[in-house]
Amino acid sequence: MNFRKLILLFLFFVFVSAVYSASLSQPAYSIYQHDIEIDIDIDGNSVVVEKFYLSFQNENDKLNFRKKSDELGTDFQNWIEFNPVFTYSIGNKDLVEKTIVEYSDGVQNYIKLTYALTEQIVFESKESTFMKELVLKTKYFDYFYDGSWVIPDNTMVAIILPAGAEVGENIEPSADISSVGQRKKIIWNGYKTSNKLSLSYVTWKKITPVIDLTELINFLTGTTTGIIIIFVSSVVLAIILIKRKLIINVIEDFVEDNSKF
Repeated sequence: MNFRKLILLFLFFVFVSAVYSASLSQPAYSIYQHDIEIDIDIDGNSVVVEKFYLSFQNENDKLNFRKKSDELGTDFQNWIEFNPVFTYSIGNKDLVEKTIVEYSDGVQNYIKLTYALTEQIVFESKESTFMKELVLKTKYFDYFYDGSWVIPDNTMVAIILPAGAEVGENIEPSADISSVGQRKKIIWNGYKTSNKLSLSYVTWKKITPVIDLTELINFLTGTTTGIIIIFVSSVVLAIILIKRKLIINVIEDFVEDNSKF
């Protein structure tokens, strides 16, 4: 074996060792479920929580991933560089505030992304004295659009409406609706496709009383005019109580006289 062959053989072993070491440093895992939950408050602002559920072939792979997650920490950019799949599905970099990443290691193993949207995820389509109708902005869901709206297999998108909101008609694609306390939850489970994405809901306005009882009490007890009104009302009420028999007799006589034909 000449010197050149020895060099080539040596380089081959170095390459194989490097590939093997890299494979050991990268934990083996697969994503078997992706859940997205969008929580909308009464003002239309939203917080999104995404979970990527992971499976491992053995405990050693699971341990390696835990170590890797400790290295990556909670920084979103670190996780993107590790695997671009672990990114937000709602909105884009211009519509999403700081994203926090967490890894949960237990009975269920998942990567959790938590982020807020910079704009309201809904727009107001109708308003009256008593209610408002709000409609979902489709631009936040471009991740699911590819000529038509597609929610992939093993993917769940859930939208939690504000307390007391009523779901509008014609949800597209068709969805399951459940309740979380006083809040409605709209759920799309993939695989699901539609040529239209549509969701609306109605919120009811609080009716402000015409008379504020607290202000009325403050006016009657804290102003000269209010005190005079209380005094005059008390005198009138006292007269009515003292003369009540006479007043009743006068009313009875009046009714009797006017009921005769």
